[in-house]
Amino acid sequence: MSLRILRARRLLLAALLVWAANGGASSAESAPALEKKAAGLFSAARYADAEALFRSARESVSGHTGHQVYLRLTSNIAGCRYAQFDYQGAVALYQEVRDKALAFGEFETAGVALINLSSVYSSLWEPDASDASIREAALHLKSNSRFYAVLKAQESAMQARRFNRPAALRAAREAVDAADARGDNCLVAQVWNRIGLMALAMNSMVEAEAHLTEALRLRRLHKLPMLESSYRSLARLRLAQGRPDDALHLLRSAESARTVAPTRSAPWAWEADRAAVLAAAGLSAQARLSYRRSIEQARAFRSAVLPVQSAVLASEVSAAQIAGEYALLLSQDAPVGQPSAAARESLQVLETARDEAFQADLIQSAWRQRILGGGYARALSMLRSAEAGLLVSTGASSQALARKWRSEVAKQEARMGAFVRRSANPDGRPGLPKAPPAGEVWLSFKTGDRGGLLWIMSGRGVRIVPIPSTAEITRLSARLRHAISHDHPWQQPAADLHDALFTHLTPAESAKPHWRLSLDGPLHEIPFAALAAPSPSGRRPLILDHTLTVTPSLLHNPPEAVPVNRRFVGVGDAIYNLADSRLPRPAGRAFPWFALGAAARTGSEWDLPRLPGSARELQSVAGVLDSAGIDCRLLTGAGASIAAVSRELAQPPSILHFAAHILAAPDSGSAVALSHSSPGGARTIIRPGEVFIALSRSGAGAQLLSSTSVAASLRADNSLVVLSGCGSASGAILPGVGFQGMARAWLAARARSFLGSLWAQPDSAEPFFLAFYQALTRNHDFRTALQAAQTAMLKQSDWRNRPRHWAGWRLVG
Repeated sequence: MSLRILRARRLLLAALLVWAANGGASSAESAPALEKKAAGLFSAARYADAEALFRSARESVSGHTGHQVYLRLTSNIAGCRYAQFDYQGAVALYQEVRDKALAFGEFETAGVALINLSSVYSSLWEPDASDASIREAALHLKSNSRFYAVLKAQESAMQARRFNRPAALRAAREAVDAADARGDNCLVAQVWNRIGLMALAMNSMVEAEAHLTEALRLRRLHKLPMLESSYRSLARLRLAQGRPDDALHLLRSAESARTVAPTRSAPWAWEADRAAVLAAAGLSAQARLSYRRSIEQARAFRSAVLPVQSAVLASEVSAAQIAGEYALLLSQDAPVGQPSAAARESLQVLETARDEAFQADLIQSAWRQRILGGGYARALSMLRSAEAGLLVSTGASSQALARKWRSEVAKQEARMGAFVRRSANPDGRPGLPKAPPAGEVWLSFKTGDRGGLLWIMSGRGVRIVPIPSTAEITRLSARLRHAISHDHPWQQPAADLHDALFTHLTPAESAKPHWRLSLDGPLHEIPFAALAAPSPSGRRPLILDHTLTVTPSLLHNPPEAVPVNRRFVGVGDAIYNLADSRLPRPAGRAFPWFALGAAARTGSEWDLPRLPGSARELQSVAGVLDSAGIDCRLLTGAGASIAAVSRELAQPPSILHFAAHILAAPDSGSAVALSHSSPGGARTIIRPGEVFIALSRSGAGAQLLSSTSVAASLRADNSLVVLSGCGSASGAILPGVGFQGMARAWLAARARSFLGSLWAQPDSAEPFFLAFYQALTRNHDFRTALQAAQTAMLKQSDWRNRPRHWAGWRLVG
């Protein structure tokens, strides 16, 4: 989510608070002094104090004043909750305002509450729920409403974030027309600037030029705020057009505008823009300084980061992407293929950003589970206020206040995630070790349109070598995956992809038995086990000579391996369809299933086939582990439920193994209804691209364990989580942040490692998992047990040696 959009939402909230303080839908008077003082405290970012006064004002009017005053004050309290990161509280209060406003026939008030709800859902990275709120608001705010322009501007922002250009432009034009009719040039300029940035992101230079220059014209002509923003936006456009000198001129104009009329934009986003322009203009030393400042400020400016989203930092360019650009700039000083301090420094920057993105997942998970509670919310709110103050004054007292609250936030987060061990630099940040452990080589990839880089870390140090472009890697990967999935000859595509990525490894590096991989972009989809390396006897799949472990970051160090001597929980052979005789059948009860997409479907359309082989898989595995003295519990049939899994995780097992259907929601962002029988007839709205483990259906409908629910409500401390299902290790890939889906969700739920497949597997993967668990009982660790299982399959003389049965399994963590 862009910081510009987030900032617009904050301004929208502030504007709605001003509207409310001035009477909202009526001029009824109630505790005016308290309201006025509270509004002043809110403007000063003293949200807790403002909330206390708004609540006092509401208590003083309850029962003997008009309902409009009560709704106005409740909206203000919701705004304070939102500003203090209590999104659940804000949602509940805005929904209360909406419901009561509709009951009283106050449709405009209800529409404004729904716009605010849309803002909260957007901050939670719930675009479907945000869109649903906007659509409902449109039912209550007609074209003659004074808030119709704000409604359409919000709708345009949502569509722009989805890169739905026609819908975004349509809503933008309606917003501009409505704002023009009311003389609101500020909103007009804001809308056109946003649409221009969308066009720029979609490489539509002519369209971007028209909209961004119009926004600048309006801001200069009418002396509107955010002139600095227009200059910066145009500087980005000039940079994309290959005109760095013009971009530098515009950046200096932005600096002048910032001096005359400072805005409370995040300094790290400003420094990132400045760094990119300086680098393009050939001013490398200044660019490095700006990148360094940007990254440090991004760490500090927590008000724009957590706990807003689970994976995407709230920035105009994600902090991870900024770090990636900085790492590429630093890499220019590293001699190609030779160990150097510059190579090590650039790798440190890149992996620190990836580690911080993963830590953000952990903190967001803890936040949603209420592990980080009210004390954390207060500390985060106070830090937000202190950091905002630094944008206006950088005096000693302001700096000291910010340091105090940064320290308090860090302490609370450390208590939550103390299990994560980090190798620290003297300044306290995670650092690379001097060398990987014996027998290991660490490989970190950064892809790019014109070619990428591979960092190789071994006992000799860190060195950088080139790799092909994103497009070429994607082409080679698709060629190999097609050959594997269709049982075509795969050895040559596997050799070609290996050579494209690893041809620059030295014999000593290639001989390391354990490879640790930090991936980027299309490399997340590559079955590395199948890549064919040269050897004296010909090409050999990598898995014969190497363990391959994917990690969120090379700085992510979970605890040491725990011997598999405790407990195994297997979940499978669930009830998936109405024909299953195990399904309880209450008289007269319908059996709604779930719909992926906005359209309603009949129950029979979404019946899934039973997986009888999953029962055999679990029983065979349990037999192996039981003979080794490991306590095994199997959850099958109606027992394969979310409630049963949650009970078992009250004391997390050593291994949690699912043999189930894996489902993925569409990436289009359409509304997703999980059950037609949810309370009150409402449908559960989730973010696009969600991944589900399908468990047993019951009389209440589907039981789907989503990746969001895993991260938000489960704890799998130090467990190995195994998903024996189709595409269980696949998921969306976010720029800079990396791979999403079930793997990341379970790691965020504190699992030590995750084992899943990149593609569809047979009904039962029994032969593979027998080999895997037999290796575990022989005191292998997870990575060598996986290697043993894949090697065992590869050496078979029947169908099991085909790579689609062994190459897709991946260990993450």
